[in-house]
Amino acid sequence: EAAMEELARSQVDALFAQALDRPAAERFEYLESACAGDDRLLAAVSELLRLADGPVAGLDRGAWCSGALLRELASELESRFEAGAVGDLVGPWRLVRELGRGGMGTVYLAERADGEYERTVALKLLQAGIGSEEGLQRFEQERQILATLEHPNIARLIDGGRTGDGRPYLVMEHVLGRPIDVYCEQERLGLDARLELFIGVAKAVQSAHRRLVVHRDLKSSNILVADAGTPKLLDFGIAKLLQPAPDREPLTQTFARVLTPEYASPEQVRGEAITTASDVYQLGLLLFELLTGERVHRLEAAATPGEIERAICDEETPRPSSVIASAVAELRTPAPALAARAVRGDLDNIVLRALNKEPDRRYGSAAELVADVESYRQGYPIAARPDTVWYRVSRFVRRHRVGVSAATLVGLLLSSYAVTVTIQQRRIQEEADRAREAVAFVTRIFTDFAQGKVGSGEASALEVVDRGALKAGTELTDRPDLQAAMLAGFGELYMHLGRYDRAIPSLEAALDIRSRRLARFDPLIGDTAVLLGRNLHYAGRLREGVPPLRRAREIYRHAYGDGDDKACQARGHLGDLLHSLGDLPAAEVELRAAVENCGEPLAHRDLANVLRDRGELEAALALYSIALEKLIAAEGDRSRHVGLTHLNWGYALTLAGDLEGAAVALDRTIEIEEFQYGTDHPVTAMGLRYRGQLALARGETAEAERLIRRSLSILRGWLGDEHHLVPRHWAA
Repeated sequence: EAAMEELARSQVDALFAQALDRPAAERFEYLESACAGDDRLLAAVSELLRLADGPVAGLDRGAWCSGALLRELASELESRFEAGAVGDLVGPWRLVRELGRGGMGTVYLAERADGEYERTVALKLLQAGIGSEEGLQRFEQERQILATLEHPNIARLIDGGRTGDGRPYLVMEHVLGRPIDVYCEQERLGLDARLELFIGVAKAVQSAHRRLVVHRDLKSSNILVADAGTPKLLDFGIAKLLQPAPDREPLTQTFARVLTPEYASPEQVRGEAITTASDVYQLGLLLFELLTGERVHRLEAAATPGEIERAICDEETPRPSSVIASAVAELRTPAPALAARAVRGDLDNIVLRALNKEPDRRYGSAAELVADVESYRQGYPIAARPDTVWYRVSRFVRRHRVGVSAATLVGLLLSSYAVTVTIQQRRIQEEADRAREAVAFVTRIFTDFAQGKVGSGEASALEVVDRGALKAGTELTDRPDLQAAMLAGFGELYMHLGRYDRAIPSLEAALDIRSRRLARFDPLIGDTAVLLGRNLHYAGRLREGVPPLRRAREIYRHAYGDGDDKACQARGHLGDLLHSLGDLPAAEVELRAAVENCGEPLAHRDLANVLRDRGELEAALALYSIALEKLIAAEGDRSRHVGLTHLNWGYALTLAGDLEGAAVALDRTIEIEEFQYGTDHPVTAMGLRYRGQLALARGETAEAERLIRRSLSILRGWLGDEHHLVPRHWAA
């Protein structure tokens, strides 16, 4: 009987912890399913929730629980939830009054009671009813995280310990202030003052990121501004350590999905890997709110999980300036002292980049976001630009390589052009005219396709790009700026389709036009030169790829400086190409510069490749580890860059004799590559190649032959027999 009672208590604790992780509106549906008709279990868990956090939306206790049973449970469970009372001592601190209560703990105003010194603090005490190991671990992780953070805009941890009955507590700096949005409204702050407050918060977030801490719940109510005007970031209760202590199990996925829906990133809602990019997204939400006085997502209290996911993951983010303009038109009061014209343009672009649905298209760090906001304040150019139509189309084609139809591609091109065409940044006033011209041009190109005269699938998508590139090269000679943009865009589409040889003529033509019409160091020339150099590399025309990449490197260095991301990326591409040519010393010069100037993650990986081929395996393996850490933190664990890094790492482990470690890395490579590119793509073929070589090293001859033959078939079909990868692969 005692064992059964203990089992029942553990079930209650487990379901209670899991229910806490869900918004109140979702708990009834979750508990009804999880309890599977066990009314007593449902009653116990819901009573704990009532005591912890108020009534549970949708729960009607009378429908499933007798009054006697409810009284019995309430009597038993109320005692488990006894919080500290005013006047109680917790360690050397005396509780003065309750400040707030949440699902995990209660926060009190407390004062020093042992006479050592006088101090008023905020004391957070774990509620007595949360007895699960996971609940304790989560509370203690918050204390561990706060102990690592020291920043003027983060509320400091002062003390911590356990009560006599074993409950952990933590003592924090008590911040007397107002939520940042309330402070801005009540003080009627202008634009520059709001941006200054935001920068302070973003710098605090970046400080946490440097210590491998992701906050995951950035919102206005978690940022208090004191009367002196200093913002303080609070509540690391659901923060995440990117590198948990080796002796500590990571929190379960249930706990990882604690979120505030209005402030959740798309990857949080989808249950995907949470990285620093999620905090960048939430900073974007905060900046939007400070600029407009409104939230990006207006979710109803009764919104279902599906409605929340659609709103956050699928709905287009409005421009802040349009929200302010709408507020003025509807006679609602926008944020004081702000006008749509002050926000339109650069600030719109900054916010939209931070709020990109795809993590790898946001700012690479909170520091980059701060840099753009400061550039705006000082009147300098910003890095954020609207996504081009070509990026949107290439991502769509890559995700839907098999199923994409010509008609679908036509619709995507037309709608994207109508919204986002930008060809030359310094002639913005002509953008609308160019957009109309581009739509008309795309319509002419794809008339046959829109009428359904071709089928669906990859072949028809390639035909669409072939037709567009041909017409752009012959029909736009009287509109050279538009022609160059179209040719460069089709070249980028070819690259994402894996058709590198077909990309080269379009990119060469675009580069020629831009070189004749633009200033010598115009970044648009650099963008086109990088695309050309990369496609020449991938097509096997290695020596031809060096000049355009060197040219791009010099353009970016002149335009932005050595520490700029684009300059470092160009150096990285150049170093990778020089490595393929066998010029290891020259490759190392470029890659080390990219690593030292801006810590470029891909340069870490490519420099490791150089060291590997020079026989310095230990140094190479250390660099692969750094590259993976940086890439996973920035992009999640399934990005194409992470996949390729696993590939290089796996090959190095093979050379080092760690065949088991190599197998794990290369299997992960193939999984990511098939997810990103499909089963029939040159990038996927490279993963199969190295996995086949590993099988050969392990004496698995039949498996090695199968993998290598499959890889070779893919490469020969895409690249031809003369490509530099094919004979090397055949020899393997």
